[in-house]
Amino acid sequence: MAGHSSSGMGSSSASSTPTRSDSTMPSIDNDTIGCVGVGTQNPSLALPPKPKKSEQTSMVWEHFTKVEGGDPEDPKSQCNYCKKLFSCHSKRLGTSSMLTHLKNTCKKYSSKFDKSQSKLSFEVKREGQMAMGEGTVGNLVITKYNAGKIREAIAKMIIKDELPFRFVEGEGFRDFMNIVEPRFSIPSRYTVMKDCIKLFLSEKEKLRAMFMTTGVRVCLTTDTWTSVQNLNYMVITSHFIDSDWNLHKRIINFCLIPNHKADTIGEKILSCMLEWGIRNIFTITVDNASTNDKALEFVKRRTGNKEGAILESQFMHIRCCAHILNLIVTDGLKEVDDSIVRVRSAVKYVKSSPARFEKFKGCIEREQISFKGLLCLDVSTRWNSTFLMLEGAEKCQSAFQLMEEFDKNFKSALNEEKNEKEGLGPPTCVDWNRIRIFLKFLKLFYDATMRLSGSLYCTSNMYFQEVCGIQMHLQEYIASDDFVLSSMAEKMMMKYNKYWGDLENNDKVNLMMFVAVVLDPRTKLESLEYWFKDVLGDKKCEEMVKKLKSCLNKLYDHYNVGQSSSQVQHGSELLQGSSMKIEETESANFYFMNR
Repeated sequence: MAGHSSSGMGSSSASSTPTRSDSTMPSIDNDTIGCVGVGTQNPSLALPPKPKKSEQTSMVWEHFTKVEGGDPEDPKSQCNYCKKLFSCHSKRLGTSSMLTHLKNTCKKYSSKFDKSQSKLSFEVKREGQMAMGEGTVGNLVITKYNAGKIREAIAKMIIKDELPFRFVEGEGFRDFMNIVEPRFSIPSRYTVMKDCIKLFLSEKEKLRAMFMTTGVRVCLTTDTWTSVQNLNYMVITSHFIDSDWNLHKRIINFCLIPNHKADTIGEKILSCMLEWGIRNIFTITVDNASTNDKALEFVKRRTGNKEGAILESQFMHIRCCAHILNLIVTDGLKEVDDSIVRVRSAVKYVKSSPARFEKFKGCIEREQISFKGLLCLDVSTRWNSTFLMLEGAEKCQSAFQLMEEFDKNFKSALNEEKNEKEGLGPPTCVDWNRIRIFLKFLKLFYDATMRLSGSLYCTSNMYFQEVCGIQMHLQEYIASDDFVLSSMAEKMMMKYNKYWGDLENNDKVNLMMFVAVVLDPRTKLESLEYWFKDVLGDKKCEEMVKKLKSCLNKLYDHYNVGQSSSQVQHGSELLQGSSMKIEETESANFYFMNR
């Protein structure tokens, strides 16, 4: 049918095509007609095609010429610019040596090729710049080849993606760069290491200049720990708001320290401030170790009389709220319930060998459980790992029950008494119900910890809300009919009162946390008064509010120094009625927040 259609089309075309003069018609010989089979009624008479000569397809032959009359076993080619000879056997050598010479060695060719020639390309949008429904390609921009910028981009890639320096020496990366930008000479890992250090020093100098020139007020967080190699480490992170009201976080120190003594920590904080040119310190957040209390007292004595200190550094010390939550929950979980022990033993059995874990995965598939996470075994010092273990295990309850039926060793292994906290057998339906109650209870603290641990958004104004919520739920669980849950909540409440109870006389609560609530337009002072009445009573509430107003007035007077009286009023009139003009209030608040 195809042959018939082709033949028909050929005859129709021949009859309908107008004739041309011989001078305009291309000449077609019989061999060509026979090869393509057009106009021939017997295709078997078509002649085979003539062999084609090999063509020089590589771009290097635009810049090299083959030397005629040489040895056919060792043909040579000559560079058109510097006249250097190269072996160019097509099968043994290829053109790679000539291409390398053209890109990196030939000086005469380099002078003819402008590496800085501009090109048009599309600007790639950043993740935050991409609007919904739009692509990742931005506007058309003019770009130039710049080896220095490429090396800087490689250094940033190594730092941001936490890649090893030897990544640039990998074969895959070199092949990729040879296609993306053949003109770029890929540096070694030692050169990349130097580029990363150079980039760090450059960014450090920019940040230091910003601290010294703008006088921005900085909040620090610091922590110390001991590694498994018995080495003492310390890290200091700075948090500040720039002139565009963007919150920034920068790690400004990560170093070894000889010990965890208060003087050592205090001296390291002061030397770090001096190195970075930080003069205006607002707060320093640390955990609740006693050495940190002494270290902060040391820093207060050294910085209290300096120009950048606020009220002689009286409110500098902030206790980490997330660490307090960790202490509260850890205290309540010291006497672990038997249900948690049974679930932990079941998870430990499943994770003890690859064969058991594969069998457990088969049980998950048979039960059609949609849980895609992995089971994790908890760590005794991290209560949130216990929460994550119970959360994952509870979703796989039916898989554990199926495992108990099909695995004969499952039940016997969990019944073996290795110590007083094991050998209780597999979890029962009653245990799983209790686990759901514990999960609901622990999730309150887990969510609060995650919210208060954020570093890319302000958390000081969230303190009041989280503390109120924790107290309310603890009182609710204390009144529970479940004895285990009630006793656990009572222990947590005792630890809660140690840090957040008796706010009037508790020096562990920094008044700056309540000032942040007052400055939040969603809460203001009325919310604090309502909570103080509920927790402290009417009399103590009045005293606490008076104490807080006094702190606000002192802060206002501190920031008001040097300001014109025509722009803002005296701090003693800040909280006394509505006689203050709205325009003056807005001007004063802007200056207060900006400082």
